[in-house]
Amino acid sequence: MVIAHRFKSMSMLMLLNIFLSISLCVGVLHGVGDFDRAYRRWQSRKLLRSNWRVVGVSRSVTDYLLGCNAGFNEDNTRLINNAIDIVLAERSQYSRQRARELLGMPSNIFLFGAIGRLVPVKGHIHLIEAFALLKDEYPEAQFAIIGGGRLHGELASAISQCGLSNRVHLLGAKENALQYVRAFDVFVMPSLSEGLPLALLEGMSGHLPVISSDIDSLKSVVKNCGGRTFPVGDSVALAQRMREVMDLTAEQRAAEGERVYAYLCHAYGIDGFRRSYRNLLEEALQETRRV
Repeated sequence: MVIAHRFKSMSMLMLLNIFLSISLCVGVLHGVGDFDRAYRRWQSRKLLRSNWRVVGVSRSVTDYLLGCNAGFNEDNTRLINNAIDIVLAERSQYSRQRARELLGMPSNIFLFGAIGRLVPVKGHIHLIEAFALLKDEYPEAQFAIIGGGRLHGELASAISQCGLSNRVHLLGAKENALQYVRAFDVFVMPSLSEGLPLALLEGMSGHLPVISSDIDSLKSVVKNCGGRTFPVGDSVALAQRMREVMDLTAEQRAAEGERVYAYLCHAYGIDGFRRSYRNLLEEALQETRRV
């Protein structure tokens, strides 16, 4: 059995499967749009065999796969939501004070936080634009983004142009960024497109209020957990959601964070995730043996 994540590795495995005797191939897709190109759909239709199973990591990804005319159907495609080991995640997290010390953040500020690669699809420019609208109203507020990427220079320029050089911090990539999530008071995800990002689940594991764009893969999660959404790409609406959270009392924010955490444990725990994969693999292997 071979499991391939994302399109490129899945594509290579489809080609290898022509020549190798592989009992079961599993492709895991993490985003919407991987099969928008016609040649990718054609390749998939030609190369998918009965020993293939495909997993979408969220309902929006799975619906996309079933509707993209690339050979995916109800027999070979399964929804298995992303999940995290919540117990392990919490054990690895630094305390609020220690996380801030390690990130170089003051202990007495209100800190919005985001985790993600600095690439256009993550929408970080909208965070900067939104924060610029709030900077004078809330002088105690700052923003930290953990992650590296090719937009670092462009985002740094935007931060400078908005007069936010001492308020918005690009902290770079961190090994196991989950360790630092409790440094934040609020977790924000302004993505333009996603599957079901683990960074969102990691933010929820920190008992934090969450704000996200209203793309399909995030909207249902965030609304169901009691978080807040804004129209994708709308910096003014994002600023309003940030304002709403800042205007809560500390007790109200803590209660919101606990609701977020409770929903995470109910819907995205690791035990159900493992069971789903085990069932998928056992069922698929039994079918391939019969063939």
